[in-house]
Amino acid sequence: MENNQLAFDVASREFSIAPVMTGEDMAACACPDKLSVVSYLTQFHDLFKKQRPPSGRWL
Repeated sequence: MENNQLAFDVASREFSIAPVMTGEDMAACACPDKLSVVSYLTQFHDLFKKQRPPSGRWL
């Protein structure tokens, strides 16, 4: 639960990506709402899709 919350906190603080649930909510449910999770992950994809990796090469 703490790791989930830490990940949500870092994403919010460093990338301004608002969490869709708390770490406690994520740990408590056997299967989180798939649409919410996809929406959350899409925000990361949109943020990083045009950035070059540190090596300067696309994988």
